[in-house]
Amino acid sequence: MDDELQVERSGRHYLLRREQWKGKTAEISACDELLEEVKKYCWTLRGSKEHPYLSTKVNHKIIYLHTFVFRWLYGDEQYAIMAKGMVIDHLDNNGLNCSFDNLCLSTDTDNVIKGRGIDNGVKLGKDPAYIINVFYRHDQGLHQMQIAFNRAEFIYDGRTVARMYLAYSNHGTMTSDWYYLVNCLRDDIIPDYARLRENMVRYDFAVELQNVPEDWYIIEQDDYIYYRLNSDAGNHPINVVKTELEMIPWNEVREKMKEETERPEENPAGNTDI
Repeated sequence: MDDELQVERSGRHYLLRREQWKGKTAEISACDELLEEVKKYCWTLRGSKEHPYLSTKVNHKIIYLHTFVFRWLYGDEQYAIMAKGMVIDHLDNNGLNCSFDNLCLSTDTDNVIKGRGIDNGVKLGKDPAYIINVFYRHDQGLHQMQIAFNRAEFIYDGRTVARMYLAYSNHGTMTSDWYYLVNCLRDDIIPDYARLRENMVRYDFAVELQNVPEDWYIIEQDDYIYYRLNSDAGNHPINVVKTELEMIPWNEVREKMKEETERPEENPAGNTDI
């Protein structure tokens, strides 16, 4: 039976399959150079049914695909320095998803906390108030949390927030906020978003669309998909569980925040001129 590696492009990722993997699909980032390196080896499915991983042998030593990808991305010497005392975390808890944005380094303690409190946390019902996805931006050294709202319950500066993007420089801080948001979902309470400890944040606000039928909950307009925010959604379609990584230009956000902080007040204290 032909058991060659099968490759399929899906957006920003390559999907990998082999007969030996018994229907399982692995993912790596859609990087041709990385794909060519991966294809040089025969990858075997290991681990448990709930937590499968892929491994191969390089120089007579077993290496997992996530380690292979991380070492390819940073180089052996830099990886050895970075990974000392750390473990590789699959942010979505899928050991077969070895795309760049799903892999980051974590302390063993943070990884255990995430595993017990987040990965095995709330089971989403038909209408969760929001969907959380977390990615790692290797290009900027930041964790990026994306919150897609299904209910019109978060108001910022007088406007309804449809999506919220948060950047974190510290894995532990991000994990703590993530755990808090998961617990709020589980208890069906509205979070206090002011207590989140992100380094930077960006909001996408809800848009008022005209002449949309009341029973339409997914609207395509000007080549963009909108979801109707509704506090009593019932069984209508909601924000997808797995959102795609949005490439937020955090360096620009950081500069804008710096400018706003340094901007002088229009009427500084002590100025009594009328």
